[in-house]
Amino acid sequence: MAERAGTSASNIHKYVEHKDAPFHAIVTPALAARLLTLMRARVRELGSIGQWVLGKCSGIGACPLSCSS
Repeated sequence: MAERAGTSASNIHKYVEHKDAPFHAIVTPALAARLLTLMRARVRELGSIGQWVLGKCSGIGACPLSCSS
C-alpha cells in the first residue's frame, strides 16, 4: 500500500493509530462476510474435485484422470 502511495510504510504508520487500521478500513465486515461465503463455496467445489483425484468420479462429465467409474 505504501509503495502504491509513493511513500514508506513507516510514514503511513505515523498517521494511523494501529498498524492494522488501514486493513480494517478497507475490509469491512460486509466484505469479510462475502469473502467467507465465496471461500466456503470454493472449498465445497474443490471437495467434489477431490473425489476425482481419489478415483471416485460421479460419472457426470469427463473425468480428467480417465478413471473407470
